[in-house]
Amino acid sequence: FFVHSSRMSFGALVGVGSMIEPFNPYMFERQMQKALSCLERVLDRNKNPMVIKDVPHTYNDKYLAAEFLTNTAFAALMNGFELVGLSPEAASRLAEWAKTQAVVLRFSAEHTCEYLREETRDVESVRTIVKEATTSNKKSPIKSTTETVKIITKVTEHFWEFRAAWKLTAHVGADTNAAEVLSSRTAQEELVTSTKTAPRPAASSHPPIEVSVGHWLGLLTAKLQPDFRIDRTAPKCHTPRRNPDVEATLAFFKDVHRWCEGVQSYFAGDLFAVPVQDAPVLPVAAIGAAAERVFVPVVPLFYPPQEQEGPEPPSVLPTPGDLNLYLEHQRHSLEEVKLEMRRLFPSEGPGLITVSEAELVLVTHVAQHMAQHWADAVQYLEELLRQGLVAALGKVVGPQEFAEYMDFHYRKLFRGGCGPQAFCYAVRRPHHYPEGTLSIETDTPKGPQPIQTLVKTFPAAPDRLMHFAIDAATSATFMGEHYVHGYISHHFSGQPQPRLKLVARARQFSSFLVVVGRILAHDRLDPTYAILLENKDELKIPLDLETIPTPAEFRDAIEALSPEQQRFAKAIRAMQLESTLFAICIIQIKPQLERLLRLPSDSLTKEIQLTQDLMELFIKYQVPSDLVTSCGQSEPGPEPEAALQLVKGHVEALQQMIAGAREKELKEQAEVYVNHRMERQAECVRDVSFEYDSTPMAFEMCADVRAVPMPMCAAAPPMAMQRCGALRVVQADIPPDLGAAPPPPPCPTGAQPTSKMAHPDRSPVDPAERVDAVAEGTVDYTQIPVQMDRQFEQLDKHSALRPTIVKVGTCWTGTKQKGLLGEPKTSELDTDDQKECRNKAMDLLDALSRSGTLPIEEATLHIFVAATHRFDQSLLDTVIQQNINPIDRMECSALIMASTIHQDKPSALIEGTHVPRISTHSPLLFSAD
Repeated sequence: FFVHSSRMSFGALVGVGSMIEPFNPYMFERQMQKALSCLERVLDRNKNPMVIKDVPHTYNDKYLAAEFLTNTAFAALMNGFELVGLSPEAASRLAEWAKTQAVVLRFSAEHTCEYLREETRDVESVRTIVKEATTSNKKSPIKSTTETVKIITKVTEHFWEFRAAWKLTAHVGADTNAAEVLSSRTAQEELVTSTKTAPRPAASSHPPIEVSVGHWLGLLTAKLQPDFRIDRTAPKCHTPRRNPDVEATLAFFKDVHRWCEGVQSYFAGDLFAVPVQDAPVLPVAAIGAAAERVFVPVVPLFYPPQEQEGPEPPSVLPTPGDLNLYLEHQRHSLEEVKLEMRRLFPSEGPGLITVSEAELVLVTHVAQHMAQHWADAVQYLEELLRQGLVAALGKVVGPQEFAEYMDFHYRKLFRGGCGPQAFCYAVRRPHHYPEGTLSIETDTPKGPQPIQTLVKTFPAAPDRLMHFAIDAATSATFMGEHYVHGYISHHFSGQPQPRLKLVARARQFSSFLVVVGRILAHDRLDPTYAILLENKDELKIPLDLETIPTPAEFRDAIEALSPEQQRFAKAIRAMQLESTLFAICIIQIKPQLERLLRLPSDSLTKEIQLTQDLMELFIKYQVPSDLVTSCGQSEPGPEPEAALQLVKGHVEALQQMIAGAREKELKEQAEVYVNHRMERQAECVRDVSFEYDSTPMAFEMCADVRAVPMPMCAAAPPMAMQRCGALRVVQADIPPDLGAAPPPPPCPTGAQPTSKMAHPDRSPVDPAERVDAVAEGTVDYTQIPVQMDRQFEQLDKHSALRPTIVKVGTCWTGTKQKGLLGEPKTSELDTDDQKECRNKAMDLLDALSRSGTLPIEEATLHIFVAATHRFDQSLLDTVIQQNINPIDRMECSALIMASTIHQDKPSALIEGTHVPRISTHSPLLFSAD
């Protein structure tokens, strides 16, 4: 089993990286093919080892393979360390120590540098100087002479004695005195410098490099054979790869890998880097290359099963004889490499690099290869599980497919009416065409789809009243059906939170109000947002999900806090739990208008224009509703047809009055505009003789007031104030036949006047006593999160269910169509737009409720409570690595939520055929039964 050269660092000396690398399937397949070709020369011809995936086997065989691979790695590690002094006798002593105490393998080194002497010598330069001379005279011819001069330099050298002593020992715990010395050596060399400056410190010690080997040695038997077994009954034993025993072995091999890297770093970066004068060049790069030729017997192979008699299935694991052949081949390859090291390095002498250092570095390479191969082999077993699951399903299943299955599963699990239902409701009165729809949607590959929620319906009842504040002085009362929704979402690691949207759509010639907020008390709603939808309007509001800690996490976190800190934390959590009550109220306008105007039921169903005119009067002009009612509140109601005609007459009279006021205001604005123009023209031509008749100009501008730009009119604050004042005093000019309500009768003597609020203030009630303060038969919705939190703590043994707060996002999207034939236009509603929409909706609600004195009967309240089941890993990792069936976990969470929403035991909510199956993996659900 060979190591690929891509894992080399420290050049050629260090053969692998500084840590165990992740599993690489391509590299692993190449290593397997090399290992098989090597084993063909070792095993008998009748042996046919194969890759595990190509041999039919059972799930239990993977456990046996993990044990076999680990025992093989430990035995092979023993063969490697035997090369550096771990003899059988020493291993027996260390194994005995490891049964009761921690055994540590320690590498230490010390250096000294001592001054020896000073020497001066002449050094002849390799360069020479050649001098040529030419002489001539009358008696003799020309002669040439050559003279060669050599350069000699006097050099002063300083000699130092450098000593390096390293030692490999094994000791018990922190006691380094009574240590078993496995290998040691003291080397020395003379170092030469040109100055009297020490090349190394006078005395230094390398930080000791230690690794605990008790996990390995403690598993050796008396015959020094490893006996590693996986405890499959352990609670945290999930798979052959994910269990405490394999995890402990993986941690051991990681420590060994780092220890080997530290030893290699010392030799490569410190000892072998000492500059030695005239030292022979030794092939240190050959150490890493030689380590790659050592056979690593950690080979994940199976043998095809042979037919045999008896009930026991045939074994596919290698036999003990095969294992002995593996280990023998490893020892043989180690001996070959050992001989090579002795040929390349000196076996004795005072030098810094001898065969002892080479063998120790070689063993560290082999140990690193062993650790990497074992980690790859056990990870390969997990990859086989992953490949098998994907092959069985035909695809990689993701969170979306899992959500689709859970919807399918819930339809078969729950009894009729108890299971999840789509959150999509029509806004309608009985026996009437819908005014629109309300839904909460999420994005799916098929497009936006309504989410599934567990629902309990509370029919409308006279004693089930809810209140919300229109402003600081006015509170409205509404009644109608109440729906309590429980939403369970799942979240796998790496998966984003589900993106929810509250979607409301109005039909043509229809209108309704949407109020969004939170439940403050059993009878009070906080209207944080409100908007009017009409005539094919569409609104999309993003909903953000924010989880808070589980009950068990909260309990564990405050356990070590002081009593004062615990009370503070509990108070904040109580507020967080009540914040999970997200509420949506739908108020229908037409039936409330009919009650407000004292019209018979369905009078405004076909009166489209009248309905729109009334809403314009209430929202735009804020006309008091008493001015358009068919009769006073204390008067007997007229005939149905006469009542409708009276309302139409009042609306027409108000429209005429408003039109007159508008025309008067426009004329005044026109006069201001003309005067302004005249003043500007006069300034421009004041030095020029100019005759100007203002009467015709004024007459023309007043006659065509529609030509005046509206922004100019709107920019005049004094006129705007006059307009408001005109609307306030207009009521005095309305004839008494418009049906204005008479003033209320005077209060009896000594009686206190009735408050304008829909109900008097109550005395403060302690939250702990709120359940007792609620009237019998009334549902206190604020207790639902408390009950759910208690259920999560008692029944969710895995502590995975987190209460979830639903928050309204900031970026709304609205679609509006101008006119019947206009194109719909989509725009974003920012914070200012949302505030303006709320003000308009509250103005309309103030009119519809007659400032809180008239209850709203046609209203629907949806209370939304959410929880998130969080998984620690991705979907496939949850199934493969943790050996968890997420269907069972989600099934349990859904039953906890359903029992809280429906206030019933789980066995009463599901089909009886599922009870035995669920009770096996979630027995706490049926403990109360």
